[in-house]
Amino acid sequence: MGVTMVGLNNLYKGLVLGQRLSDKEASAARRSIIYHGTQIAVLTMLYTMLVGDTEDYKKLGTTERNRSFIIPGTGMGIPVPGDGLGYLFKVIPEQITRYTLAEGLESKDMGSKAGRALWEGFSNIASFTSFIPVIGSPLPKTYIELTLNQSYFTGNPIVGKSKEHLDPADQYTDTTSEIAKQLGKAMNLSPLKLDYIVRAMGGQMGGFVMAMADAAVNSAQGKVTPSWDIRSFPGLNAFTYPDGKDRAALEDFYELRGLVDKVARTYTDMANTGRGKEGLAYLAEGDNKRAYALRQFQTQAELGLAKFRRVRTLIINDPTITDGAEMKRRLKELDDKENAYLKSMRLPDKREFANLTPSFDPSILKAFR
Repeated sequence: MGVTMVGLNNLYKGLVLGQRLSDKEASAARRSIIYHGTQIAVLTMLYTMLVGDTEDYKKLGTTERNRSFIIPGTGMGIPVPGDGLGYLFKVIPEQITRYTLAEGLESKDMGSKAGRALWEGFSNIASFTSFIPVIGSPLPKTYIELTLNQSYFTGNPIVGKSKEHLDPADQYTDTTSEIAKQLGKAMNLSPLKLDYIVRAMGGQMGGFVMAMADAAVNSAQGKVTPSWDIRSFPGLNAFTYPDGKDRAALEDFYELRGLVDKVARTYTDMANTGRGKEGLAYLAEGDNKRAYALRQFQTQAELGLAKFRRVRTLIINDPTITDGAEMKRRLKELDDKENAYLKSMRLPDKREFANLTPSFDPSILKAFR
């Protein structure tokens, strides 16, 4: 399937990017794209039916799901081009199948999630970052990616939503290199962005050199790091999918948080500037009152997620952990607890209450009584 997608991708570029093809060659290319693309679309629908109910698949973030065919239980996946063909023959059939197979409350929320996936896939191929490769030099390309906070290759944000509001020096994860952390602390720069610069400018070799240097620094300092697996090796992460955190639930939460934040900040600003009546009228518009009613839930949920981040930092810096496998096990246990916490939030209920789903059933109010 992956080889077929690459071949179709080359044909697509020949047609769309205006490479010189004779009328006969262009006609043959179109027929090949339609024929093989239809096969890919059918296989995508079968793939979604087979893996759509697995935990590995459900925990994937939107971009990760759009960009690969995963093999549940293995951590491995087949990357998919992020251009028009990947969107047309992978993303669209997959989301249609997910929406069709969803049941109950999940089916109501799936309309919103499918719409988000389709929009994000379209945004990736239509956004300015899609034209970055024509720049050529890695320096301006990397600068643009850092400015937009988006990796062209993966489509993911360089600094995730859970980190973007932190001080730059605190923007790191348990996989961020120790060298980047130290430089970030000294210069008040984002370690995630520093790591990204090295890997973007140096490619696979840059990532490998950084990993080796980081291992040497940690060894010299006697610091234990989580055991490596295949996802840690430069060049192979495109063929893997992340394990651990429920990124789909986190996306749902941050989408809900964005809506609640917008409504709460707008109303508070009106109230604080002597526009109380205007603020009350604003809350009466649409579903603003429902979103505003969730502000206490949002605050408590954010405090809970912040606690997990603090515990993660404590585990990574715990001097009593002397084995990388033990640290990895502890971090995995923490991820499982965070996933259970996200599940306990009953996010589908909250999202429907705030009308982030296509329909609203008044019986959902029972969840808040």
